[in-house]
Amino acid sequence: MGEDLRSVVENALSLSEEELKSSLSFLMDTIKGVGLKEFLKVVPDLLSRMMEKMETLELASFVREVPEASSKFLEVLWEGLGLLAEGDPEIKGKLTGMEPLTVNFRATDSPMAGHFRVSGGRLSGGGRPLMNADLVVEASTADLVGLLTGKVDPVWGALQGRYRVEGKVADAMRLAPLMKLLPRLLTGRGFPRDR
Repeated sequence: MGEDLRSVVENALSLSEEELKSSLSFLMDTIKGVGLKEFLKVVPDLLSRMMEKMETLELASFVREVPEASSKFLEVLWEGLGLLAEGDPEIKGKLTGMEPLTVNFRATDSPMAGHFRVSGGRLSGGGRPLMNADLVVEASTADLVGLLTGKVDPVWGALQGRYRVEGKVADAMRLAPLMKLLPRLLTGRGFPRDR
């Protein structure tokens, strides 16, 4: 089964932008159906490679053309980040020490929107905004992705006007250190194999 899962990933990552538009929804359904944890055991750098692929696309246009598939992608991405955070002692410690916090994010140039939350020492999120989030982050699609990958610094990006935050300053200050650590989950170190 491991080679089959690896083959699914390799084939998906080799698709052109047009092919990916018609295949992304099916791919995300396949990952969810098999189980993201299983994919991460076989392809530990799955999330980092998926994000690298997304960064090669004209992302705002891509999301506008396939918003439902993009939402499914966000579901898989946040599930994976939550799983990977469990295996990173520093990030796990940061999450355990944080009071609950919910963050909605929305793109200014595409229908990309979703949320993430810290609660009970865990990170989770998805491809739909929550009601009554503590913070709302607005940015271009590329800058939202850049916040996750580390290409947009959470502090300097705000000062440069690359994104805007609505909510309490104290909540934003609590979030910044975590946002500096999250890109580490996408470095390709992957999922611990003993899980």
